[in-house]
Amino acid sequence: MISRRTGGARVALDRQPAPTTPRRRSSPTIEMDRRGRAGRPQVRGLIRLMGEVRRALAAGIDPQEADGLRGRVSAALTATQEECQRCRRSPLALPAPSRRAYAFLTEIDWNHLPLRSRPAPPQAGMRIGRLVAWRDRLQVDLTALARDSLKNAGQAEWLELTLHEVHATCTDIARWVETRLASTGMSAENLPDPSRRAFHWFRWLSDWTHLRQHHQAVVYCMRKDPRVSAQLYNQAALYRATIHGEQIDLEVHEAFAAAPEEVLLSLVKVVLPHTRKRRWREAIRLHVESEAFREALQKLEGVQDTESEAVRGRAYDLRELYERVNAAYFGGKVAQPRLAWTDRPTGREFGSYQPLTDTITISMSLDSPEVPEFVVEHVVHHELLHKLLGTPTENGRRRVHTPDFRRMERAFPRFEEADGFLRKLSRRLLHA
Repeated sequence: MISRRTGGARVALDRQPAPTTPRRRSSPTIEMDRRGRAGRPQVRGLIRLMGEVRRALAAGIDPQEADGLRGRVSAALTATQEECQRCRRSPLALPAPSRRAYAFLTEIDWNHLPLRSRPAPPQAGMRIGRLVAWRDRLQVDLTALARDSLKNAGQAEWLELTLHEVHATCTDIARWVETRLASTGMSAENLPDPSRRAFHWFRWLSDWTHLRQHHQAVVYCMRKDPRVSAQLYNQAALYRATIHGEQIDLEVHEAFAAAPEEVLLSLVKVVLPHTRKRRWREAIRLHVESEAFREALQKLEGVQDTESEAVRGRAYDLRELYERVNAAYFGGKVAQPRLAWTDRPTGREFGSYQPLTDTITISMSLDSPEVPEFVVEHVVHHELLHKLLGTPTENGRRRVHTPDFRRMERAFPRFEEADGFLRKLSRRLLHA
């Protein structure tokens, strides 16, 4: 990572989700909130507008839509400036994410927009109403089903019927979402992250084997300690826990559903108070690094789906950069990872590699004509080194930037110049 800092179970979902067309969100509304600390102006919707404009620039602007887009951006900037004037502050006093979005929007060259003459590719931002709400209801139902299974262990027929009902619900919802996406020419990548994760989760549980594994894993975790209430979901974290007095709410990534009992026991033990955790963490780490876990995680994350157009940014194409860096410095031997830009500017971390999903993410702060190409290549080179060398463990501790890593990193031409540019850029973004 390149960074500038070291009763009976209730199954009540509708069998046939109503194909209600969700309301499309119009141009982002700029809502003002002047209750920020020390009079700091706060602007809502600016970051969302920046993301929408950035995707439009990457795809190419329809000449007939250029004036409308420019008008929306101009209105947002004017509203921001007026709010800052009322607070007697400059736009530099905005919170960092909004400040970077404001800077991005002000730097757009409207006289040299990337125009398109072909039909527009699918754009991100499609919303499917109720999907996240259905997920929340199903999680509660599955936890209640596991709890009732522990109380009524002899009612196998009842359990089987209830699981079939849940399976039918998951299948219906997954198919409905797939139909909606296909009718608009979009993919799951076009959904907001919460909806995308919910869709992949429903699709995963529409496989009968996966649903049974899910139920068995939840039951096992709750049987091992009565204080634990367990849920499995396609979440960003591998596991996390919230303690409410004597009760512990354990949330585990769905990819653990098929894990051996030793691993599931480790997930319970590692969140219990007053336990030695080193042994349990090591068991979890070894399982996470297994090929079976990685394959399940990638399917749940949708990594094996068709790669979106997100690799092509406003100034740089990540696929082209990868191919050039891989050929020049690795002899073309590093298999292409999943590539993506961040959805908002960053000021400290400019790149990261996630081995579980084999994904390199580059900060959109670098997707600018003002950033030299060799600087972006340096960040891609850095992250490819992480993919190539992995993360060795010494004396039970994981080392990310080993001496060999640093030696290979400095073999990049103009390394010092690129690193110096990133340091200056970080200071400008964080302290402008």
